[in-house]
Amino acid sequence: MSQISRENALRLIRVTIFEFHRDVMIPLNSNIHLYDRERNADAMRLHERFHDFSAAVQDIYSTMSTAMEELEEWDNSKLSQFLNLCRDISELYDLPIHEEMPDGEVLEVGNEEEGGGITWEIEEGEEDITQNDVEIARAEGYRIMNSGTEAGRRFRELHNSQDAVSIKFKNSGKSSISKVGRKSTVKININESDFYDGEDPPVATDLGATLVHEISGHAYRIYQGTEPFHNKDEKEDGVISLFKSEQIAVAMENEYRSFKGLNQRTKYRGKDSLFPMYWDMPIYERQENKWYAYLPIFDDRYRYTAGEKKEFNP
Repeated sequence: MSQISRENALRLIRVTIFEFHRDVMIPLNSNIHLYDRERNADAMRLHERFHDFSAAVQDIYSTMSTAMEELEEWDNSKLSQFLNLCRDISELYDLPIHEEMPDGEVLEVGNEEEGGGITWEIEEGEEDITQNDVEIARAEGYRIMNSGTEAGRRFRELHNSQDAVSIKFKNSGKSSISKVGRKSTVKININESDFYDGEDPPVATDLGATLVHEISGHAYRIYQGTEPFHNKDEKEDGVISLFKSEQIAVAMENEYRSFKGLNQRTKYRGKDSLFPMYWDMPIYERQENKWYAYLPIFDDRYRYTAGEKKEFNP
């Protein structure tokens, strides 16, 4: 028997319903409309099969949507039963959330609290972001924590801490981080879709990779008191400390990118006193479970060149 908290059970159910609608209902309805336009015999037979299947799927979705409005009022026993149903549905339709569903024949929903070290919320004034968007981002956070990576371990350590990180979601601009004491405030553009400068082959932005960069990279070191750039009491020269800070954050990001099968970032657009330039970043070798990076060489005007390639410890 596996036991999870009520908060996590509610999250798993909500994400299952969202993913079922996105990955099953929308494509299914699109295909039905497509076959409606075809009038040959094969298309008509397939059309009938689609309609029969669609009716069954629609019944499932109707049940799930109705339940969505009542979840908060259910006791733990009823919540457990519905979570079991969601687990079966997520496996049957191969929904991404299935990776997070606890194992075991019976799931008992307990009342223990989730880790309170990371909060997830919508930035004030952002009217186009919904709670469903936040739940999907939180689901990615749980995937990070369950990834078996160093980035996931650091993410979970903050998750299980006290008042470590506040994540606020917005729908424009670059993601950023600030701090007060050991606590970080991370602002994430939840709709960011772009490519990083200076990369060949191209490297696209990714919500999970961005979360790892800001949380496992910067926020973790801030909470530990060892973040080079954001630790103003022990801050080195701004350019060099920024370089070291981004090396660590991109190292964590590249480990998670490797886990997801995404292209890794090889460059970071740094700044010196005169003009922007591209700094080489650590690359993660998954088979060795190691990072490798070029030793940085900065001249007296903070112009960067890459030195010898060495193993890197983030």
